Amino acid sequence: MVFFNQKRDTGKYYIVDGQQRLNTIKKFYKNELKLNGKFSGDDNHNKIFNGKNPISKEQRNLFLKYELREYMFEDYSDEEVRRVFCLLVFRLKNYYQSKGEYNRFKYISLFTV
Repeated sequence: MVFFNQKRDTGKYYIVDGQQRLNTIKKFYKNELKLNGKFSGDDNHNKIFNGKNPISKEQRNLFLKYELREYMFEDYSDEEVRRVFCLLVFRLKNYYQSKGEYNRFKYISLFTV
């Protein structure tokens, strides 16, 4: 998921949330990032997108076809963006706590103002 805020007066889009995610995807695609077997399985350890020691053609196709969800805000103020994310984080915290995953969002107080 990536959240953007469009400022119509300038025509620019700003990444509100998801910049690290987008940078990681870009780095992997440009072979600047290797997979870690801990998260991708031993067979994919140290593999890159293509070049030396690449992932399989099927994996590349899946990667390229993956649909990244994006949400667009239009002309939200900084305060409105903060309120939306406080609500999202609060709901996620409650969801994971209801599943017994209490430590998943223990840093939550950093975001709620």
